[in-house]
Amino acid sequence: MIYNDLETIQRDILSENEPSLLIPAQGTAENAVRILVVDDEEGLRDILSDIISMLGYQVTLSSSGEDALSQCLTTPFDLVLTDLQMPGMDGLTLARHIKNGAPSTIVILMTALGLNELMEKIEESRIDSFILKPFGFDDIKETFRKMLELRETGKGTSFSVVEKS
Repeated sequence: MIYNDLETIQRDILSENEPSLLIPAQGTAENAVRILVVDDEEGLRDILSDIISMLGYQVTLSSSGEDALSQCLTTPFDLVLTDLQMPGMDGLTLARHIKNGAPSTIVILMTALGLNELMEKIEESRIDSFILKPFGFDDIKETFRKMLELRETGKGTSFSVVEKS
């Protein structure tokens, strides 16, 4: 399912999913999974913030690659979800900077590019996974779950593609 507004997200997700299907934050706010969402589109940032918060994660928002990098220098994030195409620093450049400074941070790229075009661009980017736009709640939930599980089990977060639901 693809969501375009918070009301639809809340109606569908809260009525169709049992609370046990949502991923709770681990422990207190101080040690909860911290996720940084980077996108130049305010509406998408807000919707993603609501979805990710409903999953129980601690969310921080950024409107640009430059701002995100600055935030990463002062706050450790477990996962960064970034758009590919943004003015200024794009998502691939941001991913390289993040991985240079914090290799264990999971970086997931959001893009509307086709798979072939995307694969050419990401060969040296060091991203861990990507989500193709348009995407829905289950795509986000499954991608986050898989990547955090891989990191937690010590199997690493080498590049992974999560099939669309």
